[in-house]
Amino acid sequence: MLAANDEKNTFEFGGSTLKLHAVLHAMLHHAVGCGGEDGRHYTASAISSCAAPARGHEQTLTMLRNLAKTWVTHLLFIFWNDASRSAWQYRADSRLPNPGIRFGFQNLDWAAIRERSAFKDQLLSRDGYRCIATGKADECYPHHENERYCLGIRTPQVILPFLAFNLLRDYLSEKTLRDMEDSVDDPANGLLLSCELRHGFSRFNWCLEETDYKLEIYGGAHGLSGMRPGDSKIIEFGDRSAEFQAGQPEPVGKHSCEGRHEIPVPDPRYLRIHAAIAGVLHMSGAGKFFYEIVREWYEDEEGFSAVQSWEELERVVDVAELEEQLPAISIL
Repeated sequence: MLAANDEKNTFEFGGSTLKLHAVLHAMLHHAVGCGGEDGRHYTASAISSCAAPARGHEQTLTMLRNLAKTWVTHLLFIFWNDASRSAWQYRADSRLPNPGIRFGFQNLDWAAIRERSAFKDQLLSRDGYRCIATGKADECYPHHENERYCLGIRTPQVILPFLAFNLLRDYLSEKTLRDMEDSVDDPANGLLLSCELRHGFSRFNWCLEETDYKLEIYGGAHGLSGMRPGDSKIIEFGDRSAEFQAGQPEPVGKHSCEGRHEIPVPDPRYLRIHAAIAGVLHMSGAGKFFYEIVREWYEDEEGFSAVQSWEELERVVDVAELEEQLPAISIL
């Protein structure tokens, strides 16, 4: 219905356009990934409620348009932009651990820093001090002949930031929310990735499927040599921390585990939600839509978006468009 009305179906902003029927379709298609049958039921109900018999054709189209725009600006953009902002903030002070989980970047205290450091140490041990996608070793790994080093992977990649659970409350059951919130700071919510792969993962250019840890590429994934959009590969996970116990060579630095305990591999639920968001952004075209807008209007020199909400982006674009019009106005 919405697709047949080009005016209602087209969302124009900052010189870029997005077809909103594709957003509705992608959200319904990937809703199970976000919240199982609860997520599918919520999404289907939200869409069908726009087409209640009592509403006229024009009102139905308007409500479908508004629903799709709300999902674009207050759900998908927040996912897409929050991870990017975390990466940008980390660049501001590389001494601090990744701020993207429970603790905000501005209110980190020493207790939080120590907790983040423990999280990082567990991931380093579990993943063998190597990027899980390329196998390249971190710079603190013991030097071996012909070893290929990958600098900068000692900052863990968070699969889902704590903010995600506020956004997904309509899609997840209360029990699932409680279970996942309790483990959000657990190594099950983290990966070791090289710098360039962290950026692609945060931008949802690639994801890991929950069933067999299959890596799926949707967009630019710099650092995955020889792989292109549409390609996939299987990633093997396991707890390798035993390799750094007594009797084994220890890595450079003080990152070895104290005492033997099993470190959990990535939780399939976190990966499933991340993959679902990546699927929606790719299938609907929203990811490309966001990238074009931010690249055109507001991006800092490091290449990360600095806006914190859709409303802030609107203000930036409005001011920029006004500045472009000023020379013409002054001539008149």
